[in-house]
Amino acid sequence: MLISPAPVYLVLIISLSGVVKMSLQYFVDFVTEHGVSVLIDAVFIYIAVQLANIGIKWLKEKLDKGKAADQIIRGNQINLKVQNIIDKALFTVNGNRITVMEFHNSITNISMVHFYYMTCTYEAYREGLLPISQVMKQISVSLYSLFLSNLHKYPYIILESDKIDTTIAKSAYSLLYAMDEKKGLFVYIYNDHKKPLGFLSLCKNDDFSEFDISLMNRMSVEIGTLLSTLE
Repeated sequence: MLISPAPVYLVLIISLSGVVKMSLQYFVDFVTEHGVSVLIDAVFIYIAVQLANIGIKWLKEKLDKGKAADQIIRGNQINLKVQNIIDKALFTVNGNRITVMEFHNSITNISMVHFYYMTCTYEAYREGLLPISQVMKQISVSLYSLFLSNLHKYPYIILESDKIDTTIAKSAYSLLYAMDEKKGLFVYIYNDHKKPLGFLSLCKNDDFSEFDISLMNRMSVEIGTLLSTLE
């Protein structure tokens, strides 16, 4: 036999009404006993707390804006230093192009797992070539897992579009195609705590020399140190 829920709801409503009535009566008795001044004091305290919160929020916003302005200035100084490094290096090795690819995270999937990407944040290129930074942005890191895993193991990796080695890299050859280059020398960039920030690439028509490799390794350390100051 089913019992209608109406009586249960009625009991709950009556109980809640009793609680509300008792609370109101307690409040009236308290004010009556202690006087209206207590109520006024409570109101003033509440207003003071709210005004203090507003003041703290305003001060925090001002500090955040000042901090953001300082970060922009410092970041711009770092950007100029990194750009100067790769400009000089490109001229020194007579290369076609040098790029800095940095890792970053963005949106999450439905399981709230972050997707990680890489974007070309700095580039230097020989006169007559076109920039590629607007094309090489927000590329999924998962597509280059084999390449990045091997780049972490070795001091450097050289890729040649006419000598594809699938044991070293697969999709990574698409980086050469995107840059319209035949040969690329790649070196990992680490921060001061030896965590990867991204990688450095040099493209040129000639074969890479020991000097090229040594220069790229030195540059990766120097750039990694500079980028670490932006973290």
